[in-house]
Amino acid sequence: MLSRNIRLLSRRYSQAVTFRTTESSPYLADGEKGAGKSLTLAHLLHFAHEDGFLIVHIPWVSDWLRRLPRDKEMSNSQSREGFVDIPLDAAAWLLHFKMQNQVLLKTGDLKTSKEYVWSKRESTPAGAPLAELVEHGIARVKYACDVIDVLLKEIKLLSNAKKCKTFVAIDGFNSFFYPLTRLSTPTKKKVAPEEVSLTAPFMEITKNDWTNGAIVVTTDQLAVPEDRQENYLPKYLLYQKGFEHLDPFVPMEIGRYTEREFLSCASYYRDRLWLRGPPELESELKLASACNPYNFMELCAPL
Repeated sequence: MLSRNIRLLSRRYSQAVTFRTTESSPYLADGEKGAGKSLTLAHLLHFAHEDGFLIVHIPWVSDWLRRLPRDKEMSNSQSREGFVDIPLDAAAWLLHFKMQNQVLLKTGDLKTSKEYVWSKRESTPAGAPLAELVEHGIARVKYACDVIDVLLKEIKLLSNAKKCKTFVAIDGFNSFFYPLTRLSTPTKKKVAPEEVSLTAPFMEITKNDWTNGAIVVTTDQLAVPEDRQENYLPKYLLYQKGFEHLDPFVPMEIGRYTEREFLSCASYYRDRLWLRGPPELESELKLASACNPYNFMELCAPL
């Protein structure tokens, strides 16, 4: 069941990537909590995969900047003074990238444009497959952040040369622009997003200065602390800096269910036996959930 917003965004997106030959604006999906922004992005990722795109996807930016599990590792960047690395997160993302693009990476058609030296004994030669670059970042975790920086630069070059078409998808993009992260240095100094080495490569690839690709990002209230969840509008969540970074962009508000979509979803829940009871129950759920997809799902969970 695709909502009207998903169908509309997919249709507009399909037209954009089919005829895109010059620099173009990114797509920005926004909407209130639970409206279906992440699900919309999931449908677009499926479309991109089926259509042979090289996928650059961040499932949730806040996992890098705001969640602090006990095994979170942070170190000073060896290649950029004043920056901090989160190497385990970087290596995990490289593995994610490898799994999403394993078919394209196995062809060996995507190659590096120049040599990259990591240490006195380690280097990636010019003309090496991108798969070799990715494997190096996974195997040598200390270089994972630098590998991502190089990888995204090479992807932009390959896209401009029309050797691949690239789909960039980032969920919770506004987390990159909240003034502070939950990371801190050994001296207890709070780290800003722009001081995390993983931020810069994704800022570069979301600029509209390259061709043969598409950029779709979402803004989400849940990606930032509660003091910044009063409004879901992009200019509020992105701050001035983030808004200017994406501008001009194509806005796409992901709204609540329409009457037809709500009835379709309720019918599906009944078919799956997730919703039981008299038909009058649907009218009550419609009022209680205010046609918000997530709220409707939560209300149906115990029924």
